[in-house]
Amino acid sequence: MLQIRSILDVADNTGAKRAAAIGVLGRNQTYAHVGDIIKAHIKEAAPDGTVKKGEVVVIAGADKGKRGRVIAVEPTTQRVIVEGVRMIKKHMRKSQQNPQGAIIEREGSIHASNVMKAEVFDARAVNRGAAPAPAAS
Repeated sequence: MLQIRSILDVADNTGAKRAAAIGVLGRNQTYAHVGDIIKAHIKEAAPDGTVKKGEVVVIAGADKGKRGRVIAVEPTTQRVIVEGVRMIKKHMRKSQQNPQGAIIEREGSIHASNVMKAEVFDARAVNRGAAPAPAAS
């Protein structure tokens, strides 16, 4: 039996190391038995991701197909910030630099699994016979 909120060691290739059980799918129970499917929350993930600084192509999400340079990598949350991708508006409060306040536009983070190195993407595009992704603007 497995109780809800139990911490589990994950043994698969997703990069997750530890997970916490949230609930049993299909039942309103606090215990899971052998063969039950559970819902889990990832508590700890492998920090050694494959994305390093350099040029990448977004392969999933709203900005799919955009190309940009990696500005920052957050290994604990497995997220990257790519130049010109997922632009968000941040409302700044009044300060000495901005006496009226301001709305600035900056890059947001995206999950590391949604980007691929540009060299690998272009090599696959050549094999598929497709055109390489254009640069982000």
